[in-house]
Amino acid sequence: MKKFFSAALLGSIFLLASCGDDSGEISGTYEIISISSSQCDDTDLNFSYNLENDNCIMESGFEICVDGTFTLASNGSFTGSFTVMALGFSETDTFTGTYTVDGNNITICDDTGDCETGTVNSSGDRITLRFPEDEDGCIVTITGKK
Repeated sequence: MKKFFSAALLGSIFLLASCGDDSGEISGTYEIISISSSQCDDTDLNFSYNLENDNCIMESGFEICVDGTFTLASNGSFTGSFTVMALGFSETDTFTGTYTVDGNNITICDDTGDCETGTVNSSGDRITLRFPEDEDGCIVTITGKK
């Protein structure tokens, strides 16, 4: 369960990283329908959760429920909210910042100026964000649905 909380928090942080304007093509509010971490140097950090049909999963014998959304506004601003519920407790993290898109590259910067660059792909009502992590080799992938 600790692995999931750490990975979920890590995924949330990556959603926040960018700076600037947007073409408007990917703007909208998205519900997080899947989150994964892969190719990690430490394979214990790898995980994949599909939340599209049920936002609750079983991890180490515990039910963990996840609810998350993020908004990419056409003016280049970013907001996000990520809630993890388990064992009768709930924790919500919210994020704000900016983002820019250059081709299929996206840079997201939080309000402290910390930025991450990854790739963005959209098709229909879905968007996929992938961010490589230098310190642990993980690639965090988040898919959202409008």
